[in-house]
Amino acid sequence: MPIIDQQRRMVEVGRIRMGEKRVAKSGKSYPAKLDTWRLTSPDKTRLTAAASIYGGTVTDWDGQHQLTTESNVLDVAVIPGQALSQYMELWGQRHPKNHDGPNPVLCLRRCDGQSELLSDEPCICKVSGDEQCKPTTRLSVVLRKVPGVGMWRLDTRGAIAAGELVGGVELLEMLTARNRPVRARLRLDQRSTLDRLSGETHNFVVPVLDIDATLDEALDAMSSGRQLPTFTPVARLPEAPTLTVGEQIAQVGQEPRVQRTNAAEPIPATGLRPRTAAGTVYDQPIRELVAECERRGLEASGSKAALLQRLTDSDASAEPPEGVDEIALAAAECSLCGSTRAQRVLDAHGAARCKDTKGCMERVEQKAAVEADPDMAPFT
Repeated sequence: MPIIDQQRRMVEVGRIRMGEKRVAKSGKSYPAKLDTWRLTSPDKTRLTAAASIYGGTVTDWDGQHQLTTESNVLDVAVIPGQALSQYMELWGQRHPKNHDGPNPVLCLRRCDGQSELLSDEPCICKVSGDEQCKPTTRLSVVLRKVPGVGMWRLDTRGAIAAGELVGGVELLEMLTARNRPVRARLRLDQRSTLDRLSGETHNFVVPVLDIDATLDEALDAMSSGRQLPTFTPVARLPEAPTLTVGEQIAQVGQEPRVQRTNAAEPIPATGLRPRTAAGTVYDQPIRELVAECERRGLEASGSKAALLQRLTDSDASAEPPEGVDEIALAAAECSLCGSTRAQRVLDAHGAARCKDTKGCMERVEQKAAVEADPDMAPFT
């Protein structure tokens, strides 16, 4: 398995060139454009194979080998994610020409239009107002009829090629969205422009990337999904059995719980009847309180708090019955106000309530006021 954050790329085995250096009568060298493609590589075997396809003769060149073909079209393939790179670059020598010692030609600036990448500073051309950098486009392709695995790189510093190659590569990148190489043709076009000021005609060559298919065929290939993915699909896992909430609760209730040896003793039963959040006398509907007052022969008119007061006064305080834990009773909630702080006793109905009836009724009235107006809630 490859390293996750390691950049993947194919090895570069040669260069694709559109010109060559020639020597003038004065002895100076100058660049000259070609009508056909020129290939250079340290591997003579690849150039010999290319010569059998595109013509030409392999010769030695600058410690490597070169082939000036007889064709202006190369059969190539575009590899996803490795086709194109573009920067604004300035090439030159760091020292004056009369400098003693090595003084090679280097890339002095490399900018993306906003930041200079070599010095990690803002674009020097924009800051100084002096545009010295030129658009540099590098196109890497595979010569699909030449034996071997590797990329052939084409470098161009033309403004026209910088714009046109991007458009062609973007279309091919769409075709390679499924990570499959796309067949294409790299063509060498001869073009010319007329200088309106001087009236001179300038001839130049432009690399063009094209495909061996119609646009309809390309669109069909993009939408049909014929291209192979780069990953191996994982078999679908069987679905786990699903249980309802009730079935899960039932299973939990059936599981035996193992008592720890150092566990605390279970809390003893209080003897009090269980109550819910809606089980207090206060939470009963007012019509039930009225009916209870009528049953006891008490006045059945007035507010809810007044009805509760009459019912509380009619209940005689009783001592805890036998078997009731007084400590547990003191910790129980009052059936009227829900308080656990005041001292509790049992009323005639066996429910816990505050022994301080007056304080209990104040808390009941406060609770009723809060329900009527939440802004009346005390700060806690």
